[in-house]
Amino acid sequence: LPTLPGQPATPAPAAPAVSDEDVARVIRSSMGGLKQCYRQAESALSDGGGKAIVRFKIMPTGAVDGVRVEAPAFEASRLPSCISSQVRGWRFPTFEGDPVSVSYPFVFSGG
Repeated sequence: LPTLPGQPATPAPAAPAVSDEDVARVIRSSMGGLKQCYRQAESALSDGGGKAIVRFKIMPTGAVDGVRVEAPAFEASRLPSCISSQVRGWRFPTFEGDPVSVSYPFVFSGG
């Protein structure tokens, strides 16, 4: 394997766990997709706003598994399925150990 001077020839070991900062960074960088989901569903919503609680597991590979979206205000729309689809595509840094469970609230408002 060719390497650059001063860089290790083997990949750095995975972190012992995914950090809160890593989770927040991935979520912040993915907000555009969630906003797009809301814009697409907004016309089907009666009052235009509400909260969605997104629960998922981050696997040691960085992939997302077990996505659940609890969003009673949005049941009549495609928003929960769109959010779920977006979240399944998120990728986090790899780490060692057990999967990490995440529960994250999102508040959507009309306008």
